[in-house]
Amino acid sequence: MGSSRNDDAPLAKVVDLRRWREERDRRLRAAAEEPELTSTRAPDRIAWPFRVLALIAGLGFAVCGGFLGSLPVLFRAGEGLMPWHIRLVLLLIVFPLGVGMALFGIDLMGRGFVGRDWTAALWERSRGFLDRRARPLPLFCGLTVVLAALSWWRQGPAWQIILYWLVGFFHIGLHELGHLTAVRGVRYTPRRLIMGPLTVEWEGGRRAAAATQDWRWLFGGNVWFSSRHRTRGRDLAVCVAGPLANLLAVAAVLGVDRALGDAGYFGVYVRANVTCAAVVLLVNLLPLPRSAEGYATDGRQILDLLRGRRIA
Repeated sequence: MGSSRNDDAPLAKVVDLRRWREERDRRLRAAAEEPELTSTRAPDRIAWPFRVLALIAGLGFAVCGGFLGSLPVLFRAGEGLMPWHIRLVLLLIVFPLGVGMALFGIDLMGRGFVGRDWTAALWERSRGFLDRRARPLPLFCGLTVVLAALSWWRQGPAWQIILYWLVGFFHIGLHELGHLTAVRGVRYTPRRLIMGPLTVEWEGGRRAAAATQDWRWLFGGNVWFSSRHRTRGRDLAVCVAGPLANLLAVAAVLGVDRALGDAGYFGVYVRANVTCAAVVLLVNLLPLPRSAEGYATDGRQILDLLRGRRIA
């Protein structure tokens, strides 16, 4: 009997593991059947008002991105005026950001012209290659260390660049935390939270944090949630909470700045907050067309809710 119990112990563990996996798969299937904020797929054709908006916004992003991407080249003519470490910062941060903005603008203009998401297949083919080589967390940490070293070693504009860099990610995270706070406030169930290079997932009442795997979320974020008792008012509160969090943060900083008066370095911090919050709000409140996966800006989801349409 003793040897038989010992032989059955591994089998019992295998059965328990199999039951645990079956229960996990059942929970995942049930969660997939529940509505999510961003589960709606984009329509095959984009309506004309959104096509016009995509053309205008795409042109703006393309022009701004082209200007930012050309800054390192433009400043090469004035090498005596532009220190080498500032040019390095421009190459590491401003140039990739400008290229990304320009590509995003071209993507938007293409959607405006053809009336559909014309780059979905291209992104899908390139996703595996880029995901293996461009992880958000190593990129963020590496660039932050380089900027911090340049700011400490060379006093001057470099410290302002890293300030804008960190404040920008702060407002991205704050925006998504605003959505998450509203999700919990209206008694929805959070499933996943992405804040740039960081990801938080909820499963079975447990919460786990990890590095974001998809490089496309480096300068963005999203909140996935589910609920069987959704209403339009609650969904609207969740959508508005993100931009509201950015506005409240800027109001608090401006209030402190007004109380302190001319605070020197704090004035640079105030300008960084106002600028980064304005960019986050502008990008999120534009009612741009949905992506092929169904992702949409807060402005598009708010507009759909006000028009009486479900966002999921």
